[in-house]
Amino acid sequence: AAEWEVAEFGPSEAVKASTHYYANAHSFSHSEYHDQELLYRNHGCLRLGQQPYEPPCIADGEEYYESSHQGAATMLNRALDEAYAITNDAPAWVNLTSPRLDWTWRIGIYDLHDALDIVSEDATESAQRTINVML
Repeated sequence: AAEWEVAEFGPSEAVKASTHYYANAHSFSHSEYHDQELLYRNHGCLRLGQQPYEPPCIADGEEYYESSHQGAATMLNRALDEAYAITNDAPAWVNLTSPRLDWTWRIGIYDLHDALDIVSEDATESAQRTINVML
């Protein structure tokens, strides 16, 4: 959870005090415009389309379009909210017709998964550039 908060908001004073987290946080959070674009301002589809079974992006006007086209941070926060809500739902409500599970299946497995792959690749490249500068 701390790593995600650092990616979203930058390192807190407590995180800065920890060398382990600060090095990771500094190399990724708020360091490049593309990171912030990907996390918060991306209004495009973040599906990579690398799997033959992966359905096409959600089209404008379809259910979940807005939540799948608001950036990786918005999708991850929604996934965490849905997961928390599912744990508080009555067992009878957690079934194949649950809107919470539907969102997780349709958006979480494809859009969010691929978006986090992109975030991970970008963070790795950013950290590698930082390491190369220090060498």
